[in-house]
Amino acid sequence: HAASAHQRDSKRSFEEKKKSISEVSELQWKLARAEYQLNLARTEAISSKIDETALLRDRINILSQRLDHQSRLRASAEEHITRLLSKNDGLEMQVAKIPHLNAEIEALRQENATEAKKFQETVNKLQIENEENLKTHREELHKVDERSREKIELMTNALADVQAMYRDN
Repeated sequence: HAASAHQRDSKRSFEEKKKSISEVSELQWKLARAEYQLNLARTEAISSKIDETALLRDRINILSQRLDHQSRLRASAEEHITRLLSKNDGLEMQVAKIPHLNAEIEALRQENATEAKKFQETVNKLQIENEENLKTHREELHKVDERSREKIELMTNALADVQAMYRDN
């Protein structure tokens, strides 16, 4: 009977150890999965920021091209006015064009100012969004890191308990 009881106790102890090892393995798997998801979230956040930056760069380039084009048009119009004023022949006909050209210059100035204002507003808005997104991502990463630390601590404690059980037996 003593040998049979000892064998039952030994078998029960072995089953408990096997169950503890299984729980530790499951916790390790969950930790690895959480780390993978954290890295995936980080990668997606970085990719999103890269995409936003590329879009912003494209928009800046387009607006810069528009501003350059408008500046060239303005310079061209001013050169044309200068040429008209310097000519003597048909001065009246040429002078008649001046108000139209001045109106074009003024329209270009206003369009230029409007585009510059829109551009600055867009840049400001995107900077604010970028800062808010970065803050949100940092907070989320901090939460995930805290949960990971807690899981690691739980697994470490569970592993220590299993090791202690093995030592005791």
